[in-house]
Amino acid sequence: MQTKTCPREIENIVLEILYATTIFIRYCDNLKVAQLTANHAHNLPDLIRNFSNVKLGIYWEQDKLILQQQAHALKEALKPLEFVWKESEPIITKYLNANPPLNP
Repeated sequence: MQTKTCPREIENIVLEILYATTIFIRYCDNLKVAQLTANHAHNLPDLIRNFSNVKLGIYWEQDKLILQQQAHALKEALKPLEFVWKESEPIITKYLNANPPLNP
């Protein structure tokens, strides 16, 4: 898998997702959901540090959906993350459409 420098716009989005995740964990009353969210967040720094279109595609199209499904199954809303994801969706989608994540 070829890595390259993370585009600044994508880096800012990932950092905002990481920030929203830590705020969510800080105030989450449901330990199980907090643990799932922390597990979700631990790969985000590597997405910036060792950026690739494949990693971004996996995060956007799989990892975040898995977390959403897990939280939904536990009847927990991920409002701070949902907000950032929704705001970021046009930018991420445009980037992935212009830079398709090819398999390694």
